Amino acid sequence: MEKVAVLELNSNAVTLCLCNVQPNKSYNIYNKVVMPIDLIKDFNRDGIIKPTVIKEVISILKVFKKMIEAENINNYLAYATALVKNAKNYNGFIDEI
Repeated sequence: MEKVAVLELNSNAVTLCLCNVQPNKSYNIYNKVVMPIDLIKDFNRDGIIKPTVIKEVISILKVFKKMIEAENINNYLAYATALVKNAKNYNGFIDEI
């Protein structure tokens, strides 16, 4: 059985799912953590993810990284909402996280 971590960044939360994957590719989530954020705070005004929000996401991801390492998980998937891709500071945001 393989373990996989799935990270999802959307406009109102960062979610971590720790999963067991069976040989037939079915899976079960054995731990799910949802951390609320406000990714779109002031976003509509200028199309930029704010530095305070970036710091908050990084802080959450550091905690999630420790959880993933504690489970000895080497495989992970990460997804983000289209809002991230559409941000004017997309490249800088991705570089920071």
